[in-house]
Amino acid sequence: KSLPFDVEHAALSCDARPRDGGVLVVAAVIPAAVLQEYESVFHEAGYNPGVVVPSMLAALGPVDASQPTLVVKVDTETTTLAIVAREQLSLFRTLENPQGGSLEGERLAEDVYASLIFFQDNYGMKVERVRLGVVAGAEPLAAALEAQTGARVEELVAETAVSGGSGVPATLLAGVVGALTG
Repeated sequence: KSLPFDVEHAALSCDARPRDGGVLVVAAVIPAAVLQEYESVFHEAGYNPGVVVPSMLAALGPVDASQPTLVVKVDTETTTLAIVAREQLSLFRTLENPQGGSLEGERLAEDVYASLIFFQDNYGMKVERVRLGVVAGAEPLAAALEAQTGARVEELVAETAVSGGSGVPATLLAGVVGALTG
């Protein structure tokens, strides 16, 4: 219904699939200028970009979506969450993290809680698994999410899945790992 940018200057992509007598639609909207920034890197290198996918959607590639699973990816600026169940994306949400503030696990869990309740109320299912990727400082979120959901929290991307000792946290490469393995 509402976007934090002018829809007149946006790019839209969607995927529609028949599902249970209806149509399941996943739509992505991005400011056109931001999309052009991503695409320009490829153009400058002599390539034509094929698909630009939000890193969280790409990170869902290896996630088992047969049972209700909450996937949370936290970086310094945003917390992005998705809930997958019955082999489909059921919920996707990005929350702005406090600017210049510390990432407190319990506060992040409270922000995620509203989405858990929405999912449970609208789909009649409870999250059974949690996959979590965090940057430094947000580790206490795992304990808070375990307490909230009763589900064991697993890493979104294991450090062992990212080889080469680049020094880049595995969480920041979750979209790449997911796109390549999913």
